[in-house]
Parts: sequence; structure tokens; C-alpha cells
Amino acid sequence: MNIHMSEDPKSSAPEDKGPGEEPRTQSADELREAIQKAWQRGAEEARKAAEEAAPRAREILTEVLNELSYGLSFGAAFAATLAKDLVTEGVKEARSRGNEAGTKAAQEVLTKVKPLNPEPPSASDS
Repeated sequence: MNIHMSEDPKSSAPEDKGPGEEPRTQSADELREAIQKAWQRGAEEARKAAEEAAPRAREILTEVLNELSYGLSFGAAFAATLAKDLVTEGVKEARSRGNEAGTKAAQEVLTKVKPLNPEPPSASDS
């Protein structure tokens, strides 16, 4: 038995076609377009959030650098003032003797490593 149905050109119901055929391709295109739009929206929102956060981040960084600078300056000045007033003459003399001994030791090593006045080779040596 062969039943023939006439095709209605006004019928827009898509037939269930296999992969790569028009109705499924249209769905894939729609899905790809929806993903691209969502991605672009997300990127735009992230850019706007970063632009809004940048001024506050600069403020925080400036505050941190100011506090760090103050703390380091305070610590250096405090330690230098205490050291200057608390160091005895004996400590100052010991520091001076240590500087002299270190300088002498370094000079002795240098004299052993290299000659004091190396003479440049003469033209007749070539």
C-alpha cells in the first residue's frame, strides 16, 4: 500500500534531518552566535569592572607605599639616633681598628694576586 501525501509548501515544520543538513546547521549557528554574544557581554562587563576598580587600586597602592616609606624612614632615623648617642668611645675605636685591619688585609691579598706595577711588553718582545 502506497500512501501519497501532498506536500504543503506553507508547512514550516523542519524535518528531522541528519548532521550537516540545513535545520541542524541553523541550530548550530544560533548556538554559536549565542555563545559569542555571551562571551562578548562577559568581556565587556569585566573591562568595565576593571576600569571602575583601577582608581581604588591606585589609592590603596599609594597608601601602602606612603606607610612603607614612613616606616622605613622612621626606623632608619630612630636606629641612627640611638646608635650615635649610645655607642661608646671604645666601640668607635674598635670600629676604626677593624676598618684599618680590613683595608690592610685586602691590600695584602691584592699584592699576592697581581703585581704592583706590571710593565707593558716592549715592541722588541714581539
